[in-house]
Amino acid sequence: MGNCLLCAEWRDDVPAATETDIATGSTRDEQCPSCGQTLTGKYCSNCGERVAQPEDYSLVRFALEAVQALTSVESNALRSLKTLITRPGMLTAEYLAGRRKLYLRPLQLFLLCNVIFFLTQIIAPTAVLVSPLTMHLNGLPHKKMARRMVAERIQARKTDYKTYRTKFDATIENQAKTLVICMVPLLALALHASRWRPRRYYVEHLVFAAHAYSYLLLLLAALASVSHLILWWALRTHAKLDILFADSTQSLFVAAALGVYIYASLRRAYRLSRPAAVLKAFFLLLCAGLTLYIYRFILFIATYYSV
Repeated sequence: MGNCLLCAEWRDDVPAATETDIATGSTRDEQCPSCGQTLTGKYCSNCGERVAQPEDYSLVRFALEAVQALTSVESNALRSLKTLITRPGMLTAEYLAGRRKLYLRPLQLFLLCNVIFFLTQIIAPTAVLVSPLTMHLNGLPHKKMARRMVAERIQARKTDYKTYRTKFDATIENQAKTLVICMVPLLALALHASRWRPRRYYVEHLVFAAHAYSYLLLLLAALASVSHLILWWALRTHAKLDILFADSTQSLFVAAALGVYIYASLRRAYRLSRPAAVLKAFFLLLCAGLTLYIYRFILFIATYYSV
């Protein structure tokens, strides 16, 4: 009975490695140290494990492997971000075609864009995804229910509105970082429902939705940063640019940019004709607006029961 070098589990079919085996880079009976498969070269044909060599245990090799791992991730991340922005739908098409080594996986990319977006919130906050309590009480369809629930909570906690609002707004920022992913499966569900022929797997639409919302997060981050810089310049020069900072103006810009992006993505990823892509992009844009509201409602409920 031997100890598996990779997973640190005891196995009956894997012979224990000795110091001599490690020093010489060989295994007993030329077997893989991880799965026990007979080796025919430097790599196991069954699990892909590489046969250890004496130089693998040097500090130089250890450092080189660490650098290679970091640069590989960084290269994939930069390549993925560039492709996401400049070639709509290409990441989806590449993933569905099975070409995945050069790019981050859809969820990895979404999480990266999520981090970028919320980092920009530190210097350029926006209420698109991180909606404060006042928005839930006054600007969203569930405002009547929100007012009743908040009034009951304030009375039950024997506190005042200002104190409760401060705690709510602080909590909702943390909730938004994780719950923002709720919009991805909702949009994928809408896309799945709109595809009759040829029928595709739901996961394929999930990939498309993850890339679309990754782009949206970057778009919102860029818009918030640019708006913050323009506002700073306007305050210094006393320029009147109120129309640029109106919610309706920014919402219209985001909707137009996302609609164009979805159209181009549908054309490249699903090979749709122009008329079909236009109709489906318009439909998905409406669905994206609906998913945004559902996300905000879920965000309110989750935060309400967390405060």
